[in-house]
Amino acid sequence: MDRRSGDGVPGLKEAALFAFTSSLGPFAVNAYLPGFHAIAFEFGTSLAAIQQTMTIYLIAFAFADNNNFAWWNLGGWGNTRHGVEQAVGGQKTTLATADGTIETGQTYHIKIVRSGRSTELYLDGELISTAVLSEREGQRLFLCASINDAEDTAILKVINYNAVSVSTTFSFADASMHGQATMRVMSNPDNYAENSMEHPMNVSPQNRTLTVQDGTVAYEVPAYSLSIIEIPISDVTPEQKTQADTHLPTPAIAYSFENGKPQSDDEWMTGNCEGGASIITLDDGNHAAYTGPDAENGYFNLGNEAAQIIGSLLNNPEHSVSV
Repeated sequence: MDRRSGDGVPGLKEAALFAFTSSLGPFAVNAYLPGFHAIAFEFGTSLAAIQQTMTIYLIAFAFADNNNFAWWNLGGWGNTRHGVEQAVGGQKTTLATADGTIETGQTYHIKIVRSGRSTELYLDGELISTAVLSEREGQRLFLCASINDAEDTAILKVINYNAVSVSTTFSFADASMHGQATMRVMSNPDNYAENSMEHPMNVSPQNRTLTVQDGTVAYEVPAYSLSIIEIPISDVTPEQKTQADTHLPTPAIAYSFENGKPQSDDEWMTGNCEGGASIITLDDGNHAAYTGPDAENGYFNLGNEAAQIIGSLLNNPEHSVSV
């Protein structure tokens, strides 16, 4: 049926229908956006997750954790734009956008090139956007320490995952530092630097020294670095175990294997000895789970039922499990 007016152009009804259908997309988007907060609250999720419902493709990169990541949003905003978005500390911002759509049934070639925090994003060989990622918030300096009793030294391992150096000062409450500290450092201002046949020493250990002054060591930790520091120490106060270290709650489930079987002491749950594992009798008459030679990859499998029960029990700090 020809619904056009007599002069060959669409009539008023057709024009009204076309205007109505054309407005559905923007209307739906504009009606949906104000409800983001209510939807996120109702479903107990984040605004970033709700925004994903309006996108076609998300190409993730530079992922650190659920609160710190970046992605290329292709066909977002009602399939009208491509955007580079980054979440830092759970707060998401748009770094760059470009007009564009994604068509159904078409194959696209995507390339993302990163150099440090600079990023170039290509679609079918064409540079679509460039963006500079922001630094992740929160802790990016990590430290662990141990003592070498045989050589009377403290060993510090320091990782700086910042793009800038960090000023630090080390001291011990239960030991005295003295003399010079020796150190090996691996660092490069480019977080993505790596060694190659042409540049085999691009990232390599460097030996340095630090001087102990007034019982402390000052150290400017280089950007993107791993430092291993050995500090001479003396007058170490022995570690004092607390009650929490020596007294655990009464076990809710115990495996002493006194019956020679892979069962809990109350014979309520039975596990399995896998690989080369077995229940053995010790010289003193006690029993133990033996995992066998390394090559046999043996282990004691508590079983799914026991695992579920133990997981539930350990949510209560007054329970423990003894094996």
